[in-house]
Amino acid sequence: MATSVWIVLSGITAQAQVHTVILPPSADTFLNINEDKDGSLNTLNTYTYPANQIANAILMQFDASSIIPAGSTITDAQLNLYLVQTDTDAANPTYTVTTHKLINFNPDLALATGFLYDGVNPWTAHPQDANCCLNDIPLAQGDITAAYSSNQVSQAFGFKAWNLTTMVQEWMNSPASNYGVLLNSDSTKPADRFRFFASLEDCDASIHPYLQVTYTGGSPPINPPTVSITSPTNGATFIAPANITINANAADSDGTISKVEFFQDCILVGAATTSPFTFTINNLPAGTYRLSARATDNSGATTTSSNVLVTVNHLPLEITIGETAIGPLDDNGNGDLLLAQEASLPTPATIQSLAFYVTAAEGQLRLGIYDATGPDGGPGAKKAEIDEITPVVGWNIANVTKPVSLPAGNYWLTYLPSSSGLNFRKIRTTGTGSKYYTYPYAVMPDTFDPAPTGSSISHWTLYATLTTSVPTITIGNLNLANRSDSGNGNLLVAQAVSLSQTATLQSLSFYVTEYVSGNLRLGFYDATGVGGKPGALLAATAELTPANGWNTANVITPVALAPGNYWLAYLPSESGFHYPTQDGVGSFAFHSYDYSPMPDTFGDLTGGGTGNGEWLFYATLTVSASPARPTLSVARSGNNIIISWPAAATGFALESTASLLPANWSPVTTPPVVVVGDQATVTVAVSGPASFYRLRK
Repeated sequence: MATSVWIVLSGITAQAQVHTVILPPSADTFLNINEDKDGSLNTLNTYTYPANQIANAILMQFDASSIIPAGSTITDAQLNLYLVQTDTDAANPTYTVTTHKLINFNPDLALATGFLYDGVNPWTAHPQDANCCLNDIPLAQGDITAAYSSNQVSQAFGFKAWNLTTMVQEWMNSPASNYGVLLNSDSTKPADRFRFFASLEDCDASIHPYLQVTYTGGSPPINPPTVSITSPTNGATFIAPANITINANAADSDGTISKVEFFQDCILVGAATTSPFTFTINNLPAGTYRLSARATDNSGATTTSSNVLVTVNHLPLEITIGETAIGPLDDNGNGDLLLAQEASLPTPATIQSLAFYVTAAEGQLRLGIYDATGPDGGPGAKKAEIDEITPVVGWNIANVTKPVSLPAGNYWLTYLPSSSGLNFRKIRTTGTGSKYYTYPYAVMPDTFDPAPTGSSISHWTLYATLTTSVPTITIGNLNLANRSDSGNGNLLVAQAVSLSQTATLQSLSFYVTEYVSGNLRLGFYDATGVGGKPGALLAATAELTPANGWNTANVITPVALAPGNYWLAYLPSESGFHYPTQDGVGSFAFHSYDYSPMPDTFGDLTGGGTGNGEWLFYATLTVSASPARPTLSVARSGNNIIISWPAAATGFALESTASLLPANWSPVTTPPVVVVGDQATVTVAVSGPASFYRLRK
């Protein structure tokens, strides 16, 4: 990604205007003592290896003559690079980096290596000497001038500067000789000393390299475009899988906008050539993302917007606390009473609404929720409430005036009717049931009376709905990439992942940046291969035709997984489409495999190999949520009482006692538990003294 080209008119003298222009490199890379092409990496590296030998050299090109008018006099030119990584050798706190003008060849920095200046033709031969380079690798050392400037680069992160005034003037005097600048490593240091700087490919445009040039004479330089993201706003949140539309404003004061490109975590995801400049990214999983836009004008000048950070959260899951089953007993006469019943929240959640069941409507009604900070865990501070409602027969559900995040714990659901003619349903409960006191109908108080005048063992048909996160996790690489990869058709490729908890695999997602043709298969292997390499196939997706962006597909059969090491696998049918990759992190393994359903066993690595790197590739798994506490319901049927609770609440036993003070709980073994629909039921005869029941796990 290119950074901004921006201009400051710094002053006017009696003789000529003085202009300052900031130029980004048109290209940058670094050479290594190997055949790697490193122009797509997000760092520019200087490195000493072995001792007193140059092992890396930075190359940069600036198109100065297209911005600065011919005949201008360069009064100052400062090259600025941002230090992002360094050795910590206290005995060598500085590292000398020198600048040199490139001569002899005009390199293609996208293809240049330590051996070749354009991917085909060699640099001038440079036998290894006292300064460079291992195994006679030329590293452009025979194609540079003597040093123009140097910087004793410290170990403090930040911008470092080199004076290139003379070099830039020479470029302006003879634009055809402008092949670029080389920055050399320190040949006086021990082995493995280094300084790494941010490149154009770094996702933070504010630390990109730039050349600041001050000149006199000629007209002002071309103004670059302006661009900013108008939506989403920084810090915006979405729910997974998210479709996020990026809108950008772009303008050019002395030309026109040719295009606006959109980036997600430094990866180009789309472009627009006409206003309105907009692009939608589809199916983003949970995570945090950096979005940016780059505008290009008709002169080729570019500007990159500031990053906008957005967060995609897991889909909310609704849970309820309180009494959702309609109680068997009628009740009324509670006008101008503030009543509260205890409820337990098993997991942190955000309250959204409150619901109350009415059998005969009259007057007005208010609902609320209080914490349990009152005496002996009673109702304390008000946490949320609804606006006043006019109740109707049946369920009355209303959103709270402001959703509030609540930690797990005990709470009190409250209701306040204006009329005693309001009828509703209740159940008898055990333990602490409810508390109440006289309160003239109005907005509920901020604090519940610490000495309520009454209590009972009743619960009314009153519940709260809250949202929490869907219990899902992802494993793999969601947003780390530093270059584009391709050419893996008919290769079975796997990257290592680690699962920290028991979970069930649901889907696999793979990112594609440039799709032309072909199909893709995704799979999931265990780590039972030799040396922990991929072993048995555990799950796979059906064949899919990929599109640019995230490609998410459910596995054919979800599979429960224990914590441990696993491998995500992909198999493209053709080499034509591209996908982002991050070099140097994680582990991968691959071998040749004709495109077809993935094999049951990954197989040996004949015709393949291993390495360090990851693609944008992840798995989504579900984990078991802590179940809410089940609620007992009681209903009369003739001369019997039917006690019921959710059959899904396994591991609970029904217990009874004839008295609460003191309580003497014992298991209910007869009559037997009978499952009816989704409810576990016990039927007991109406006879004898009162009995109390509870579920115990």
